[in-house]
Amino acid sequence: MRPPAALERFRPIIDDWSAFAEALERPLPSSLLANESRISAEALEQRLAGQGIVTRPLGWRPGALRLLASEVQLGRQIDYVLGLCQMQEEASLLPTLLLDAQPGERVLDLCAAPGSKTVHLALAMKGRGTVVANDVSYQRVRAIRAHLDRLGLVNVVLTRHNAAHWPNRAGSFDRVLADVPCSCLGTSRKSEAAERYEGVATSVRLQELQLAILRRALAVCRSGGRVVYSTCTYAPEENELVIARALAEFGDDSFRILPLRPRGLKVVDGLTAWQGQTLPPELAGTMRLWPHHNDTGGFFVAVLEKLAPSSAAAATPQPMVRAEDADRWLAPLQERLSFPPELFTRHTVVSPNRKFLALVSAELTPPEFPLAISAGILLLRRKGRFPKLTTAVAQRIGLEAGQNRLELDEEQAVSYVGREDVVLRPEQASSCTGTGYVVVTHGNLAYGMGMLRMREEDGMAYLESLFPEAHVGALTSLERMSP
Repeated sequence: MRPPAALERFRPIIDDWSAFAEALERPLPSSLLANESRISAEALEQRLAGQGIVTRPLGWRPGALRLLASEVQLGRQIDYVLGLCQMQEEASLLPTLLLDAQPGERVLDLCAAPGSKTVHLALAMKGRGTVVANDVSYQRVRAIRAHLDRLGLVNVVLTRHNAAHWPNRAGSFDRVLADVPCSCLGTSRKSEAAERYEGVATSVRLQELQLAILRRALAVCRSGGRVVYSTCTYAPEENELVIARALAEFGDDSFRILPLRPRGLKVVDGLTAWQGQTLPPELAGTMRLWPHHNDTGGFFVAVLEKLAPSSAAAATPQPMVRAEDADRWLAPLQERLSFPPELFTRHTVVSPNRKFLALVSAELTPPEFPLAISAGILLLRRKGRFPKLTTAVAQRIGLEAGQNRLELDEEQAVSYVGREDVVLRPEQASSCTGTGYVVVTHGNLAYGMGMLRMREEDGMAYLESLFPEAHVGALTSLERMSP
């Protein structure tokens, strides 16, 4: 079968048209990134194998695995619900790897939704520093929140703003990701983008927005910092020609292209000529990822080092202010679960609204403007005498509880995840200080919260499951949950 007609215009820049066409006919493999704050990639590979899910490491991307069976719906497995991994198409792992965000840095993801690249950045920074995840759509920004809660990411702040008009008041950033809106032709193995493509006019129209976003990324990046510009399209008008226009506009004393290449992944140098137009030779330092070379989608990435000073506000953004009533709610929580004192020095408890307290990294510095929609993960609801940790926070810090932590066996864990009451053995209940909220664990993983109760008829201790009902509905099977 021939590739969609819209892709014919790229035939001159594809080294093997037949192989390219054949790749587009195959199902696109899925990949995942381990949440190494909870489990190593090696341990995750073994855990999935115990459930009959076969993966192999991606040699070029540490912490990532490729699924070897396309029919597996990993998003409906307990491992995904527990935040052990993030699903991602392999090609999309490239921009964040090359951005190379480091713990403690201040990083901006200008076009963040649906959020997978934000997740990559936050995990690479090991819960430290600040990731500002921005998108123009309020609903798309809110959708990122589900990833943050599930993975326990406390170093992310969400904003809603037009990336093409990102304000200097937000301050400067060490690294900026501009994964811009594009024609998405590189996703044709899983979408109908190529069928919807209206030709070069579409790409030329998008180029103005893409260049505007790149301008802002370069403006707010600090001198010596790094900007990654990326798209999932083959169109040179949205790729090399955008970088060429930026070079012409800013000059080579403003930024330079870093000719980085990921070890173990085949990429092709960016174009230096297109349809009779000669482009700056430096564009060979950008890169293209073709589907037939690595059995992935298509991608374009340019890594830029900022040379000129940032035009962003000189004022240093301030850490988030601790909630005035934090101690009132933390005291009974601490009495019940006995967390180590240093836990809440690594974090700050803030007040996102009147109903909740949230847990954020102590190093998180949100921008002055645009105002944050949310930050970190929700800690607890301001309600009742005995505060209860949210599932997101229990899964993140539950293993640090010094008491009232209840370890379940596999059969009990299956019942708990199914929201069934769990009858406990006497020795299990004896490790708790009495009825009330407990952290539920299994196989060295925190699953969430439960309520320890006593049966009136026989005085036996049992656990009332508080595992979220929405999580249960997402699961396909509870029969095998290997630790």
